[in-house]
Amino acid sequence: MSNFKNVASLKGHSEPINRVIELQDGRLASCSVDKTIKIWKEVEGDWICEATLIGHSDWVNAVIQLRDGRISSASDDGTIKIWKEEGCTWICEHTIDAHAIDAHNYCIMSVIEIMDGRLVSWDFDGILNIWKEVEGDWILEQTIKSNNGRAISVIEMRDGRLAAGYLDGNVDIFEKQEGE
Repeated sequence: MSNFKNVASLKGHSEPINRVIELQDGRLASCSVDKTIKIWKEVEGDWICEATLIGHSDWVNAVIQLRDGRISSASDDGTIKIWKEEGCTWICEHTIDAHAIDAHNYCIMSVIEIMDGRLVSWDFDGILNIWKEVEGDWILEQTIKSNNGRAISVIEMRDGRLAAGYLDGNVDIFEKQEGE
């Protein structure tokens, strides 16, 4: 059995980190209560903060990388942002303001990309929203309301169904209904 040993500490966020992910090219992305996302790159054994993505006005709860390489983030400010790398910088390509259209009433806990490229976001009021990109704009395609209260985790199952876990101890399974 092999043991793990700390070989690097990445310092740069001023508040607790909510999530860290590995990007497709081996870099890391972290998001924080400090309202930022940081992109970290390993250079000859040292990790450097390559970019700080600023744009959220409240805690950043989640960061994911989309299959096309863009990054999506979800925040307590009620927005989902889509970030695109251009050269050495990241720009906010689109902001989905879920509060403005009453799609989410609370902070957005997280977001996932499902197999068909749509995004699923969820918050503490038991609402799951399905977002579809149409000609560079993101539109709310469907709202799923659960009676189980606060959604904590959502996954897409191999067969395309969604499974959502709730604070009340329940898991809901949602199946696509063709033609709806």
